Amino acid sequence: MVSGRTASPNLPNIRKLTIVAQDPLVRIGGRILTAEVEIPAEELLPGPCGYRINVIDYDSTNNVLYDAAEHEFRDGTYLDPYSKETLRAKSAAAFNSALLEDPKFHAQNAYAIAMRILARFEFALGRRCAWGSEGHQLHVAPHAFAEANAFYSKEDRGLFFGYFAGTAGRPIYTCLSHDVVAHETTHALLDAIRPRFLEPSSPDQAAFHEGFSDIVALLSVFSLKDIVGTLLDAGGKSPLIDQKFLTPEALKRSVLFGLAKEMGQELSQVRGQALRRSVELEPGGKYMTMPEFLEPHRRGELVVAAMMNAFIDIWVSRLARIGFLQRGKKDRSLVVEEGARVANHLLTMSIRALDYCPTTDITFHDYLSALLTIDREVVADDSKYGYRDSLSGTSRSSISVSRKLPIPTAHGSNARGSSSTTAAISIRCCATRKRCSGSSGRTVFLSRSPRMAMWRSRTSGPATAWAPTDSSSMRPSPSTSRS
Repeated sequence: MVSGRTASPNLPNIRKLTIVAQDPLVRIGGRILTAEVEIPAEELLPGPCGYRINVIDYDSTNNVLYDAAEHEFRDGTYLDPYSKETLRAKSAAAFNSALLEDPKFHAQNAYAIAMRILARFEFALGRRCAWGSEGHQLHVAPHAFAEANAFYSKEDRGLFFGYFAGTAGRPIYTCLSHDVVAHETTHALLDAIRPRFLEPSSPDQAAFHEGFSDIVALLSVFSLKDIVGTLLDAGGKSPLIDQKFLTPEALKRSVLFGLAKEMGQELSQVRGQALRRSVELEPGGKYMTMPEFLEPHRRGELVVAAMMNAFIDIWVSRLARIGFLQRGKKDRSLVVEEGARVANHLLTMSIRALDYCPTTDITFHDYLSALLTIDREVVADDSKYGYRDSLSGTSRSSISVSRKLPIPTAHGSNARGSSSTTAAISIRCCATRKRCSGSSGRTVFLSRSPRMAMWRSRTSGPATAWAPTDSSSMRPSPSTSRS
């Protein structure tokens, strides 16, 4: 595939595109909450189709190929047709309709979120990241099938997002959920870094793919500072925020800590709540031995609970250093800034720790040991905020670590933790094409079905040929302390 025009040497390093910040259920003033996110800039063909991600909007259920989304190139950059400036004059109903009923926006939303997660991995690891599937380009199908499901398929080199009818008869699109798109993109990246994590092994290995993908999806939202500031107290516009919204209990109830709100509300099993809210798992429970927690998504919540509870502990600790501007009220911008810093630190630690994990048969203990080790290598002095102590403490509560994980020395790693169990199970999750995300337990291997064969016939063309934008500005540098 060759571009219809010559490459422009003046493309900026980054560009901004509009996405749904959480999912269409989260609204402020009747409007769907959106955000402009920064992603690496690259030349785009209709789709959008870039060097790393190619959106092909083919619906295998109805045998429909939607028109590709195009972005006008003007003044050295691609314009965002859904920017706030473009849609500002519309009423709330017209604004929502412009996003919900336009397949081209759905394509842009999936592309932008996937690119954002890819860029975040490359920043944390300081190198180019491959996909778990063959080739440099991942296919994305925003309306792949009429089903309450979304999955990553290594065989088909793609991410597939379903849609289904909600309780009121309105369509629910999984490609419009930030958490779902980020979760599935993480599966594709983790599969490249540790390919054998998808092989049958212990329950921890099956669950780690799900738990780690949830961690990336949840923490990545906190870099959207305007969104965090808005959702902390359900749409407050004052520059001050009441302390009652900043307690650990209030933060756990926040919409920010629930995964896939709209999809969770519409599915009968968990109607009226987020699909998963791992942070509310009570500490100290013997979850590791409960039959319920042998299911990969459910068991993965344990490592998510450890990370998100550590995040809340550290955030609250940092907020305690901020004084009150009025009785019981703090500066909203400072509160959000502190949360963004903690989330950025923990997300970077989480991704970097993958390089310190075993290549297979991973346990939660292995991953937590890798977290502590990589952070000790990068940030020697953790005395100010105690990230490692907090992670060690919440891990003991969530995954029943019987002993305190030792903080590693500067040039050494902890020994691998003992495996919680060696019973082999088959990994059946969204990373391997299971009907998941809270729907029925029936396994549907869509990549072997006739409709997925039709989808593959639509995506058999060659990949684009230009080189990606240089990412030297995204590479991290070690530090001896934490800001």
